Amino acid sequence: MKKKSTIVRVILAVLAVLIIVGVIKYRPGELQEVISLDVTMSSPKAEACKVYYLKSGEENGDFNEDETEQGSYTGNGEMQTVSIEIPLDTAVIRFDPAAESCQVDISRIAVNHRGRTIFSLSLDDDVQNMVSINAVKKGDVYSLDLTSNDGYIVFHAIDPAETQAGIQRIDEEIATEPLSAGQIVLRVLVCAVVALLFFLLIWKWNAISSIPIEVVRNRKLVGSLGRNDFRNKFAGSFFGTFWAFVQPVVTIFVYWFVFQRALNVGSQVTKGGIEVPYVLWLLSGLVPWFFFSDAMGSGSNALMEYTYLVKKVVFHVSCLPVVKILSSLYVHLFFVAFTLIMYTAYGMFPGWFSFQLLYYSLAMLINVTGVVYLTSAIVAFFRDMSQIVNIVLQVGVWFTPIMWNIDAMNVSGALLVILKANPMYYIVMGYRDSLINHIWFWQRPAITLYFWLVTILIFICGTHVFRRLQPHFADVL
Repeated sequence: MKKKSTIVRVILAVLAVLIIVGVIKYRPGELQEVISLDVTMSSPKAEACKVYYLKSGEENGDFNEDETEQGSYTGNGEMQTVSIEIPLDTAVIRFDPAAESCQVDISRIAVNHRGRTIFSLSLDDDVQNMVSINAVKKGDVYSLDLTSNDGYIVFHAIDPAETQAGIQRIDEEIATEPLSAGQIVLRVLVCAVVALLFFLLIWKWNAISSIPIEVVRNRKLVGSLGRNDFRNKFAGSFFGTFWAFVQPVVTIFVYWFVFQRALNVGSQVTKGGIEVPYVLWLLSGLVPWFFFSDAMGSGSNALMEYTYLVKKVVFHVSCLPVVKILSSLYVHLFFVAFTLIMYTAYGMFPGWFSFQLLYYSLAMLINVTGVVYLTSAIVAFFRDMSQIVNIVLQVGVWFTPIMWNIDAMNVSGALLVILKANPMYYIVMGYRDSLINHIWFWQRPAITLYFWLVTILIFICGTHVFRRLQPHFADVL
């Protein structure tokens, strides 16, 4: 046993070194597929801007609302750059500067990648068409007088091959540039956090691993209790466990009807320009959330529900939260299969990337296990904690980009950081990366590292609190 513990500590030390080296070598930036139309403009008041685009091969088609992105000018007569993300293979752009007739001054229009210009777009007559706009050039600034609320500019001279070459050039430039002082400080902080976390894992490995080892040793008992718990949820009802699958399906249908039919949300478009039916977009977000919500809600009350087992001297109480999580996992596996069938029915056949769902499901499983150990231990002493958990889940379903598309929203700065700080953001986007975007998880190294650091920290805290309070469970229940 001591030899195995030593081997694990050595592996953890090597892993910590590899992660620190990776953090030092990492160059920040979004995926290469992300480009944007950046317009430096001014207007007497705040205006809503819109970009219609036609992809390569659609140059002779018509602009439609399904291929649009929106931005907003929030200044008040001052020059401001409005950045609107567009697909990589865009060949024609129609830019609507404002939603109503007004005067707009534009000093520059460019296609950018990672904050740098791929190429600039000219407002000269030979490369664009203006509709319901009178343009006057004043030095380097074009003064546009929109004579109606439907004035727009069309740019035809866009070559996707030139865009791709520009992206490659910019990525190579950034990869060879020295880091700024802020980036160096951030890397030092991340390396320090990684080193401290892994030092804690190595130093307290025996204590941290005690609960997982106990669960593994009693895996047959845990499996049996998990199956019984799943069946007993609907004991006495005529259709039995059938209801476990009906309720989520009805929820999905209600959300789909409200958003797509009643609110006319329509198809969703990713940063890479992939258009997907809203029902598929909704499925890839709701399926992981259903598992997380059910596992966290029921797992938090595991000790309360199995009070008679907690009071048994010979029973391993640490297995009970896992029993509830395992019970929720049966339904989740069914809906993963259901999701793959739905994508196939819509012509989006699952490929190798769909196997990545196993990774994201495991990541979510470990994350929720740490949370449940923490909340279930607290609920035994503070019953109001279960109500707090319910409120967090009610808010969390809207705080996570499940029903709404973060790619289509003008979200940046502190708000974007806050949204991405939610661990379920990583899971939901991971499901969509596997089913829609076809992106491997290692292509998002920064957020992957963040998720696992947070998950490990939550698991350590959750199991530590559970171990410390475990001797007192029988007295308070």
